[in-house]
Amino acid sequence: MLLLTNSEVEQVLSMADCVDVLRRFFEAEGRGQVLTRQRTESWLPHHDADTFYQCKTMEGGVPYIGKYVIRIDSNVTRKKQQGHSSRLEHVPFANGSWMGLLVVFSTETGELLGWMPDGYLQRTRVGALYAVAADYLARADCQDVGLIGSGWQAGGQILGLLCVRNIKRVRVYSSNSDNRSRFANELPARLGIEVKPVADSRDAIAKADIIALATNANQKVMEGAWVGPGQHVSSVRFLELDPLLYETCDRVVVNRAEPWIHNYYLGELCPQDVKDAKLPAFPAGRAVEAREFFAGRLKRVEASEITLFPNEASNYQLGGQFAAVAGFVLDRAREKGLGRELPADWFSQTLLP
Repeated sequence: MLLLTNSEVEQVLSMADCVDVLRRFFEAEGRGQVLTRQRTESWLPHHDADTFYQCKTMEGGVPYIGKYVIRIDSNVTRKKQQGHSSRLEHVPFANGSWMGLLVVFSTETGELLGWMPDGYLQRTRVGALYAVAADYLARADCQDVGLIGSGWQAGGQILGLLCVRNIKRVRVYSSNSDNRSRFANELPARLGIEVKPVADSRDAIAKADIIALATNANQKVMEGAWVGPGQHVSSVRFLELDPLLYETCDRVVVNRAEPWIHNYYLGELCPQDVKDAKLPAFPAGRAVEAREFFAGRLKRVEASEITLFPNEASNYQLGGQFAAVAGFVLDRAREKGLGRELPADWFSQTLLP
């Protein structure tokens, strides 16, 4: 059984690699050759106010690489007010770390093949997925990005877009001025593009070719009326997006064929925002199901179209996405001699369950 660290995952998984892995995955999915189990979240009480225990799981199997993967995140989650908005944040352990892991099984033998943390892989998978979507929906000449959010996932969005478009400029807004300034200082040094912090969300998206929302906000972070012809909009979190965009965009990718995230909670002991969350009304005439979209059956037609790839679409075949990427990482790590091999009998038993 191979044990990997985030650093070792990073050594074998570039953003470009991940884009290629997901393209192959969706090709196989279109042929009915992958399996995903619905994402579930369980919520339990906590002794601190506005704080909850959350366990999130998802899983999937990818026969073409012989892997089945389960992702498990175990968190204490706290609702935090920041200015006029509220956010959900994961509370770190005493040593400043968090719990999120991927376990990889062989579909040939049933054995446990590998264990890895999900941090770097998750950021890269999200960035690559939204890059694949932008490649279908954003104009070919896109160069300017309006980014709302300056955290871990926000950087991944830019790295992904650079794989599919010639991005030259980014305007970034975050409700935390220190964070947006830090983001604007760090990213250009690594990527060689212009990144400018702005003090207003509307300034960030004005005249942008691509509008990327990547926050942990519990309410909309921009107004749908601000979006104009030719722009492509993406959102990594359900509640940050103005539902008006479902009505005003020319093309919207949805995921109504699969069940919505299933939340289990004990009594009222779950964030009210989570319990009350409902998908916007189906945008008839403008929507395409994610399964059709990833099969390549929807692309931008006119330069003036407004297109939308919301969070609900990103959840399509989510467990299978993780299986494809984690399986790739494990195989590549073995090829490069990375990781720590642990005895297989530590993870098996002589009693038949």
